[in-house]
Amino acid sequence: KKQDLHRPPHQQTNNKQTNSKAINMKISMSSAVAITLAGVFPGINADVVLEDFSNPMHKWEIVTDNMLTAGSSTASLKPNAGGYSSFSGSINYQPMFGEPGFAKIMSIDKFPSISNCEAIEITLSCASRCGGVYVAFADTTPNPLMPFMLNWRSSVSAYWISDYPDGITIPFSEFGDVWDFSTGRVLTTCEEDPRICPSKWDLMGIKFLEVWVQGVLGPFDVDLYSIKGVGGC
Repeated sequence: KKQDLHRPPHQQTNNKQTNSKAINMKISMSSAVAITLAGVFPGINADVVLEDFSNPMHKWEIVTDNMLTAGSSTASLKPNAGGYSSFSGSINYQPMFGEPGFAKIMSIDKFPSISNCEAIEITLSCASRCGGVYVAFADTTPNPLMPFMLNWRSSVSAYWISDYPDGITIPFSEFGDVWDFSTGRVLTTCEEDPRICPSKWDLMGIKFLEVWVQGVLGPFDVDLYSIKGVGGC
């Protein structure tokens, strides 16, 4: 299922709005069933919802490279009645990096424990120009004066992002806290160096989540549905 970060754009479908209510109902019903089963059978595995973008539980802040000298990237996050939030904008050239800049959404909050989970699943869709999408988390609160901090991140665009809502499951082994600030690329993953893997304690105390678009020049439009901890939770 993996592919190169710069995949060719694929044809946009026309049934996005038509199917949005059905998609939202399916996601809501799946979450409700999981919660009900977990309540009736305490030992059963259930996904841990970190965010549901159809009805966000957390406050999300927009941060772009314009906080740096000569930065000019733009972004917005807008809820949609179709059961998702649209994260869109434009990544522009950042002279400090000598590379395209970044835009991200960030939520600082207390998130439920995913210490028993095996992966993070992000459900999203993107019709075209879907490169440079990353998901990140950390167990420490970021410094508001710093655009970057050491967090665990992984590329979502390394997988095929459909123009139809699809859950992309990323094992924790594919996350890393060693990454290139200029391009966003993860340099060392947990699988390559187990010493940098998030511990049970780290996953028990997540304090912020981020979704980035970085290192790919031009406009972007990503529809976000949910972020969950999955697998053995």
